[in-house]
Amino acid sequence: MLHSVPAGIVSAAYSSFEVGAATFDGGDELQRAAPGVFPSDGKEFSFSFWFNLADEDDNVQVLFACRDSSANRFLLQRSPSGGAQDNNLAIVGRNTSNTLILYIESLLNSNGQFDSSSRSTGWNHFLCSGNLATSAFHMYANGVNVLDTGATYVVNQNLDFTGIFHVGRIGADSSGFYGEIAEFWLDDSFIDFSSSTNREKFRSSGGAAVDVGSDGSTPTGSSPLVYLHLDSGETGNNFASNAGTGGDLTVTAGALTNAGGLD
Repeated sequence: MLHSVPAGIVSAAYSSFEVGAATFDGGDELQRAAPGVFPSDGKEFSFSFWFNLADEDDNVQVLFACRDSSANRFLLQRSPSGGAQDNNLAIVGRNTSNTLILYIESLLNSNGQFDSSSRSTGWNHFLCSGNLATSAFHMYANGVNVLDTGATYVVNQNLDFTGIFHVGRIGADSSGFYGEIAEFWLDDSFIDFSSSTNREKFRSSGGAAVDVGSDGSTPTGSSPLVYLHLDSGETGNNFASNAGTGGDLTVTAGALTNAGGLD
């Protein structure tokens, strides 16, 4: 049974270890200058994180992006609430010529999959992975397969990964994220999330957050490019400290707060 707890605190139903979450208010931005966190362009990616929507507004909200000086090349976005793509999540990818080569999205949110009102704590877990060479893609929300196979577009080319890496907002762009993020894990390798064994390296079968290790290496045996996390009570801006191999990010706008945690 889920416990009723204040927004931003991962409940005991979600975690058997200490978890903190960073609050983003739409104006908060983490950034790492080009070449960002990726060592090179490529065709594979995997990521996992927990999130809680604080504002299900009518704007696109960008959770993270790789961007050159003029355009996003690889990003995860939340679609506006209330429309045809109500609160669904989409990955958009482009090559170095800024040509669209990837679009995948979650199923339309008719069942309130990501709505904060649909869960007693508002927290959701999201897993996603892709391989453009094999056209293998996976999206799981709270342990459920949510990939909309009818909306997938892919071209077997390299994604332009090596621009500025952003989390939470893109410069002065109005599409900032409103909510909390915890246990953000990202790598340039493909994980087959159709395997429950692989999924449960990040989220247990009972819905709990899984300890991925201090450097994020437990799921795969090596540290990912990005592992952003907070311990309970840790300063919010420390969410920019990357325990992965891609280097630390910088808080370039706003200031993060630690939304709370669990002993």
